[in-house]
Amino acid sequence: MKAFVISIIFVLLEYVFGIPGNKWANEFLSVFDIMILIIVFDLINLYILNFFVLKNKIQPLKHGICLILLGIVIMLSADVINNTGKIEK
Repeated sequence: MKAFVISIIFVLLEYVFGIPGNKWANEFLSVFDIMILIIVFDLINLYILNFFVLKNKIQPLKHGICLILLGIVIMLSADVINNTGKIEK
């Protein structure tokens, strides 16, 4: 319950600042760059919540595997985004 309440506060703050931030960042960054930044900041927030609030130990092997898989997902997403609208012959 404690983690849920704290996460709701983070979600509300992210929503309040996220919408104007995305509009402002769209002038300087691509949609894909904004997506990567959001994922990175979400991961940082999750580690802060996990380590400092929930007092869970960080498990390097499990978290390392998760970060590698997330990197693969981002790279595959970039490939899909870059190939959208292109017709292959």
